[in-house]
Amino acid sequence: MLIFELVLMLLAGAMIFYTDDVVRKERKATETVAQINRLFSLIQRASSGLIEQIHDLHDPNSKAFYETYGVFLKTLPEELQKLKTLTDDNAELRFSVSEIEHNLLEGRDMMERVRIAFSRHEWHRDHLLFELNDISHLANRQIESLLKNCEVLQRRHLEESMQTRRALTIVLGIIAVLNIIGMVALVLGFAREVAKRLAVVRDNSLRFAAGVPLTAPQRSTDEIGDLDRAVHQMADVVQDAMRRERAVLENASNMICSITPDLTFASCNPASLKILNYADDELLGKRFIEIIAEEDKVRTRDSFEEAMKSRAHAEVENKLVRKGGGVIDASWSVKWSESDRALFCVVHDITHRKEVERLKRAFLQMVSHDLRSPLTSIQASVDMVSNGMYGELPERSKQALSQVNSNIGRLIALVNGLLSLEKMESGHLQLDCSMIKASAVVDPSVHSIQGMAQKHRIKLAVVNEGDPIFYGDQDRLVQVLVNLLSNAIKFSPEKTTVTIAVEEGDDFVEVQVNDQGKGIPEDKREFVFERFKQVDREDETKKGGIGLGLPICKAIVEQHNGAIGVGTADGGGCRMWFRIPKAAAAL
Repeated sequence: MLIFELVLMLLAGAMIFYTDDVVRKERKATETVAQINRLFSLIQRASSGLIEQIHDLHDPNSKAFYETYGVFLKTLPEELQKLKTLTDDNAELRFSVSEIEHNLLEGRDMMERVRIAFSRHEWHRDHLLFELNDISHLANRQIESLLKNCEVLQRRHLEESMQTRRALTIVLGIIAVLNIIGMVALVLGFAREVAKRLAVVRDNSLRFAAGVPLTAPQRSTDEIGDLDRAVHQMADVVQDAMRRERAVLENASNMICSITPDLTFASCNPASLKILNYADDELLGKRFIEIIAEEDKVRTRDSFEEAMKSRAHAEVENKLVRKGGGVIDASWSVKWSESDRALFCVVHDITHRKEVERLKRAFLQMVSHDLRSPLTSIQASVDMVSNGMYGELPERSKQALSQVNSNIGRLIALVNGLLSLEKMESGHLQLDCSMIKASAVVDPSVHSIQGMAQKHRIKLAVVNEGDPIFYGDQDRLVQVLVNLLSNAIKFSPEKTTVTIAVEEGDDFVEVQVNDQGKGIPEDKREFVFERFKQVDREDETKKGGIGLGLPICKAIVEQHNGAIGVGTADGGGCRMWFRIPKAAAAL
């Protein structure tokens, strides 16, 4: 196409160059004719002026004479030179101009001789005038002949110019048509090629969507080739991700499945065989409610329908009936996908965990009945012996029994703490909540811990600008505050102050306990609410803690949907705080 365009451009250029040449020749012929007419007119005026002056017997040296003759003498060489310049590219015209030049120069000389002869009244002046007349006639004939030749040449060049212009118009029209045809052909060819290559890209996209192998990538380096290679790269990445996903699904220990809005299985991984004794294809199209134990069907169906309606994540625990008999405990993690219009579920077999929990509860019940009661009985007996009910004992024996009594008290506190924590974490602890004032929690707590504070020479101070009302279990929150105050007193230096402050927020009430002790380092604050954790190992022996007080506080506060934390008090001590929502709806 480029070569074709180049040929057309060269052809158009040649035609334009030829047209310009013809126009230049035509213009030059026109100028030549005009120059000949000017020269002829100049000669005629000079001759007529000379003859009129002679016939009228005027002075040949007069001013009127020089206005014709003098102009002739001055401009003749210039006009001849212009004519020679215009005809220098035509040999025939150049020869005619040379003859005319010769005769005109001879006639100029003869006119000068006639002028002189008449001015001197010489006898041969008439003869010279006849010779001048002959030269003038000859020059006129030569000029007329040259003029005719130039006019013929002018007409020929004019005709050539018109023909050339018509030919140029036709050629340019043909070139335009050919260009349009070529461009249309090029566009159609390009469009067909682009459409063909885009069809390959589209076919690869459809193949990619269908999961079948793609055709070989295009080798071109243009944008379409880049797009096709990008499709291949995307297919490779997605297929690799799908292979990894399949490997995860096929080797996962949990059952992963999707359930349609009508609560039937749409897909499932092979773990279903291990968990439910059903092959994955056996569950397809089966209503999920068929594998749920009878006592859990209604609750499970309601939870699934609520997850679909609220588009929220749901956690459900129930019992599942295995193929061939048998029941297992399972935990479902359910999430609705709007784009897939399905519930995606992960089912975890928690039978072993439930058995461990059952054994733990049985153990704690055993501890409660078979350990706490004997310990209480032993503690009572030790008290009786220490008090001299069986006779007076030596001082050393009393000290030993006091240490035994203290250790028994720690064991009883440990058992009671474990039982309380287990009840809270298992959800068996019932809260007796009502709208209460902050003073209903603070005042009993301060009264209960006052003796311990006096023993450690610690001052208790309550900072309470108001008495906000909130929703909670008074006895349990008193237990929390007493525990926090007990810790603050144990870890405060003597003759310092432990401050209890109550602050009211927009939707919560916060209770703070600030001491003037050494505080809790930031790197150890994260585990102070874990079981059996002490900030310093020496605290366990020196302060007598068992590491269950703060976990119990955390469980009680969280059961109120509140929060508990630790920070730094003003002056560098420790600040323990807990927040309880004001409204009953928060629980």
